[in-house]
Amino acid sequence: MLTAHNGKVIIMTNMKGGIGKTTDNDLLSIVGSQLFHKKILLVDYDQQRNTTSNITSTFQITNYNNSLSYAIENHNWLGSITKLSDNLDFIAGSFSSKGLVDWLNEQFPQGEKRDFAFKDTFDELRNVYDYIFIDCPPSADNLVQSFITTCDYIVQLQELKRFAMEGTQTFTDEVLLKLIAAYQDKVHFQIIGILPVLFSSRMDRQKEHLRILKDRYGESNIFATIIKGSDRLEIYGEDGIRLKDYFDRRIWGIFADIFCELEQRIQYYERTGDTEGFSYTPQFADSIKNKILAKGREIKINGVATTSGSIK
Repeated sequence: MLTAHNGKVIIMTNMKGGIGKTTDNDLLSIVGSQLFHKKILLVDYDQQRNTTSNITSTFQITNYNNSLSYAIENHNWLGSITKLSDNLDFIAGSFSSKGLVDWLNEQFPQGEKRDFAFKDTFDELRNVYDYIFIDCPPSADNLVQSFITTCDYIVQLQELKRFAMEGTQTFTDEVLLKLIAAYQDKVHFQIIGILPVLFSSRMDRQKEHLRILKDRYGESNIFATIIKGSDRLEIYGEDGIRLKDYFDRRIWGIFADIFCELEQRIQYYERTGDTEGFSYTPQFADSIKNKILAKGREIKINGVATTSGSIK
């Protein structure tokens, strides 16, 4: 018998490719399931299938129980889930997902029905998982909008460059706020925080943009942990995620803090109705000083847990 989890659907958004969104999304899912024992479903919609490629490398798995395209077109989501470990499940992407937008438009020509096409499905999946992370492409196509209308929380990834910051504001104004205006009480998603990425403490311009970001949105709305540009994160994107040495442990510590802060942000918002006044102090790693903190030193360097209980 399945235990009711009252799960949260999370989407990390950005309108600019190449900033590590997929790797960040995958790491949060793996860290949350392995270190904190949360029941998590990871879904790959991004048409480049980068999450599927990353999961294949990380877990050394090549055969998946169908794909997202199959799940949507056959209304069989549970039959498309592949178990990766005790607490992590996955719905793989497929090359045919490029045609899903056309399929969705044909099946639901009326806008509102199309935008809420997955509501009932995710209401059911929430009962099975603590968190559902959906990896979407950097676009605002109708399928992305359908996922947004059914999600609970949005984490906006923010590269600290002027055009990227302008893109985030445009996405908020032209997509998120318009969906809220169109459907009002029918949508319940909340921007739970802005997560700065690819930060370089050596670049004064990026420090200035971080200050502008905090002034514009309020420091309470900016994640305390900042993701710096990292060779190790690029390796994860190429070869899969691992936990084999001190440098891996520091990266896992950074994402442990991000996961804990995400949970605490959600709890704070659901208790108060706002994020104003929220704060978080990193416990696992200092991402700016590249230091492991006390709780981070407790992370065992023993690989990534798999379905067989072995370690990769």
